[in-house]
Amino acid sequence: VVKTLSQMDYIFAPMSADRFVVESTLQFAVMFRDNLMTTGQAKTKGLYLFWTMVDGREKNGLYDLYEDVIAEMGLPVLSTRPARQQEVPARSLGRAQERVPLDHLPMDASLLKGSGIREFSEEISRIIRPQ
Repeated sequence: VVKTLSQMDYIFAPMSADRFVVESTLQFAVMFRDNLMTTGQAKTKGLYLFWTMVDGREKNGLYDLYEDVIAEMGLPVLSTRPARQQEVPARSLGRAQERVPLDHLPMDASLLKGSGIREFSEEISRIIRPQ
């Protein structure tokens, strides 16, 4: 897996505000950066962390505290924080009724509102777009 990742132009690593997830993501990111990117063994131009499963109603500053520590480690974190995945109310799929996660549907404009998905994709596009 590391060999495959070392051939990627950019790596975007997700994190959720769970101590174990953050620790394992940071261990991977530091190892990859220090052992592969800085030594030239990886062709990766950038490794970026981003938050996933963010509850927009949460205003406790936890993400900012984590980001302060991550910044001290010299790792970039995307500024956009997509909102926690929501579910679409049951809809008719032929005869079956089903609840479908949003990542399995083309998103309706009304569902995009407030999700941060458009801003998130624009931020990634600015990073990977050739200058």
